[in-house]
Amino acid sequence: MATKTPKKTKASGKLVDQAVERPVKYPEVAIEEAWGATPVTVEHAIFLLGATWDEDEVKKFKDQYGIKWLDPLFKDADNKPVWCLNNINNRPFYQSNFSNLTQTILNRRWAGPNGMHEDGSPNGDRETVNGEPILIGKTALVLNGQHTLPALIVADQLRQKHARWMELWDGQPCVIDKLIVYGLSETDRVVNTMDTCKARSISDVIFRSEYFRNKKPEDRKAAAKITDMAIRLLWHRTGNGEHSFSPRRTHDEVLNFLEKHPRLMRCVSHVYDENSDNSIKEYINLGFAAGMMYMMAASQTGEGVYLAAVRGGEAKEELIDFSMWDKAVEFWAAFGKGDGVLNVARKLLKLVSTNSEKLAILVKAWRLFASNQKMTDGSVKPKYDTDPETQISTIAECPDLGGIDLGDPKDQGDGDEPPPAKGQPTKKEIEAAKEQEIKRREENRDKRKARKAEPNLEPDQGFDLVPEPEPTPEPESKPGKKKPVRVAT
Repeated sequence: MATKTPKKTKASGKLVDQAVERPVKYPEVAIEEAWGATPVTVEHAIFLLGATWDEDEVKKFKDQYGIKWLDPLFKDADNKPVWCLNNINNRPFYQSNFSNLTQTILNRRWAGPNGMHEDGSPNGDRETVNGEPILIGKTALVLNGQHTLPALIVADQLRQKHARWMELWDGQPCVIDKLIVYGLSETDRVVNTMDTCKARSISDVIFRSEYFRNKKPEDRKAAAKITDMAIRLLWHRTGNGEHSFSPRRTHDEVLNFLEKHPRLMRCVSHVYDENSDNSIKEYINLGFAAGMMYMMAASQTGEGVYLAAVRGGEAKEELIDFSMWDKAVEFWAAFGKGDGVLNVARKLLKLVSTNSEKLAILVKAWRLFASNQKMTDGSVKPKYDTDPETQISTIAECPDLGGIDLGDPKDQGDGDEPPPAKGQPTKKEIEAAKEQEIKRREENRDKRKARKAEPNLEPDQGFDLVPEPEPTPEPESKPGKKKPVRVAT
């Protein structure tokens, strides 16, 4: 018995009349409990995908089934193309989704007995799978799992490249806990009903977490959105998206960040409460306000201390000096109440439109507020460069609050130092990182003034491999040009 599977042409991407005759391997629906002692392994993932690195095998397969086009589904950790002979007519492959799953598996945050419990031990019987299955058709086509299974393969390749992950997995290969359903119909009527539910956003994940359960539903929803944006800002400006073992802001990484930075919830609540009649939101996104408040409160943290922990995957609140907490609370209370001391900042915020300009104004206003100095237009207004031909002005600086705030982390060097294999950084490592960070900041002050591109607040732009120990530094790349920003007058 065989079944026909419509195929796509590379040129048009549309289904054609020809069909691929594939033998039926799973005539009946069956369920496999692939978890605990018998999880999904790399070998199992390769088998289910029909994954191959052999171009001759791909050519033979195409000739056998009369397939004209069959591109590699993904590239492995060594940048080698991988063809998947059981994934020939699935939906498009999304690199961002694949990268998120790779990071989640690699850091053992996958749901199930083989995931990592918060105490550092395997979950075991303390946690079940989440119930989302891998779906396999009657002829062994992968109907659901084309991102998860490749992610497992690449995660295990990355595990072997760094001591941290080797230790995290106790020297054993990466595995995932899953349900697998075999023998499903491969017709469009069946396949097109899969994955039609709305995906959970990060705000949704925060909404149902424990942090705001004492608030009304409408307040919880607003607070969750504020928290999401605050983490987005912190993720960028503290270097998590540039240097850590978890550069991608996945759902589990967001919750892990909150667990290690619980004071951020107090910032969210304070900004939300002070925003009477939108007195803060009128000038700045509330999430940005909460994130800035956190970094203001942390502005006395020793330079390099927190960054060293970020690079080692061990950043947490215990490393932060919150001696400016009361002053940060006072700043946003004054801002919300319309206190005259911040009139200059509010006026300038009304005149600009980009996030980079607004954040620069808030940084400068905070510096003066924290030192009890008077604010003037000249002391708070960002610096600009003006093109003599077009007369278009672009912001020429990205000032930072100090402490854990790096401004734009891409100005902080390429981060080639290998992170520590485990635990917190040693005293020697902290001192070395501190000296290096101070040196970098001094060298980059002038560079920031000349920088014309806005800081990118979207950290989710690809999966960066953590360098192996003692890498060869690459030459510094020049920042790309971005669309000029007109300055409001």
